[in-house]
Amino acid sequence: MKLNIRHPPEARVALDAARDDLVSILTRAGRKPRLRTWHVEPVGASNHYGGTCRMHASERFGMLNGLGRLHAVPNVAVVDSSAFTTGPEKNPVLTAMALAARAGHHLAKDLEAGAL
Repeated sequence: MKLNIRHPPEARVALDAARDDLVSILTRAGRKPRLRTWHVEPVGASNHYGGTCRMHASERFGMLNGLGRLHAVPNVAVVDSSAFTTGPEKNPVLTAMALAARAGHHLAKDLEAGAL
């Protein structure tokens, strides 16, 4: 068996456009981004980043409470793998989707109750 797997050319165009859009947004916001390298991973490579906006009951050890809401701004929920308390080994999508569903459910309940 011989496999020939590659990104289609339009994928690179879309990735480059997304990069340029993000740099433009950050520049307009006064953030002065510096792009040092731009590397598109080969087909089949994957990275599962997580934990950059950690969930913890204490504000001292995490940015989010147990429902994924910012301790400092309770009407904002972070619902991706950045909320993870530890780095995922692989396949974090279903966990992130479960966190998003739970956070959305609780936000909706609090909005209906007038708590937010």
